[in-house]
Amino acid sequence: MDRGPAEGNLWRPEPVSARPVEAPQARAGEPGARQSRPGAARPGNRSQVALSSMPLPPPLAVNAPLTALGVSIVLAGACLIGAALDLMLVGTAAWALVALYLGASAYAATKVRRSDWYSAVVGPPLAFACGLTLVAAFSPHDMGTGLTGTVATMLELLAFKARAVFTGTVLALVITLVRKLPFRR
Repeated sequence: MDRGPAEGNLWRPEPVSARPVEAPQARAGEPGARQSRPGAARPGNRSQVALSSMPLPPPLAVNAPLTALGVSIVLAGACLIGAALDLMLVGTAAWALVALYLGASAYAATKVRRSDWYSAVVGPPLAFACGLTLVAAFSPHDMGTGLTGTVATMLELLAFKARAVFTGTVLALVITLVRKLPFRR
């Protein structure tokens, strides 16, 4: 019973010289060619045989902590999805951006690595600003055209949504501080 490669050789392929070499087969009609019987099993492709004998990699950790880059991706993704939903449904920044922002802030603060705690506190307002930039760029506004109108609309939306920005930032800060306190078991 073949149990596969030894534990030390799980991730290292065996050298080319150690692999068995298949003899070239003659084509049908050439001298020395064997006629295959109907129903006879044909040998599989070498790559299929090699892939089927390779061990599977270990599964990813389910509760792996987020790095600073992971926190940024989670926050920016949630805010951009929320902004896109708000644009499609209402045409301006409304409930979807705020709800996904608050949820992503809490999730990022809960899952961030302890050494990257600062990214869970600094990242939420920046991600919210990215979401508001998307809304300001594609929503109709009365502040003018071009870059000036987009920036003015974004600042106006930021003033209207200041409570949400502060709530998400304070939520992330409180969760991060509670996780860093020494009285945890």
